[in-house]
Amino acid sequence: MEISPGLFFGKLREGDVVSDFDCGNVDTNDFLKNDAIDYQRQNLAVSYVLKDASNKVLGFVSLAMGAIRTRDHPALVVPNVEIRQYPGLKIGQMGVTRERQGEKLGEFLVLASIKMAEELKENIGCRFVLVDAYHERIGFYERLGFKQAKSKPTGGTMPMYLLISEG
Repeated sequence: MEISPGLFFGKLREGDVVSDFDCGNVDTNDFLKNDAIDYQRQNLAVSYVLKDASNKVLGFVSLAMGAIRTRDHPALVVPNVEIRQYPGLKIGQMGVTRERQGEKLGEFLVLASIKMAEELKENIGCRFVLVDAYHERIGFYERLGFKQAKSKPTGGTMPMYLLISEG
């Protein structure tokens, strides 16, 4: 799908060239280059890429289902509903190539993920968009409306959530 002149957004395909992708994070680069297609084949996550007119991958986001535990977030509990976890769409991996960082492409990828969550909630349970944010990216997600979870940081990341609209 063309999102603006020369920019296309869609599901990662086997033929997409990702070998020269570099967002500056070794783990994120490695996921896109070595694991993303396998995750799709195994129905663990689906990755979406943002490409330019020459089909160069400028950024990507990998999405899977996730959950947020109610005992860790008592303020999120829905009255009269006994449930241990709330379902959400999880941003598992996301990156924008170094030369295009600062152009709001990452913001586009997050907003596209939120839109997908809004569409999902019409067919399955989906109350939140979730992410385990690297500490240096917490402010980025907060500017987009995400809140830090009350649970402790894990593995160098901070669990964050965004309540998607109700109704």
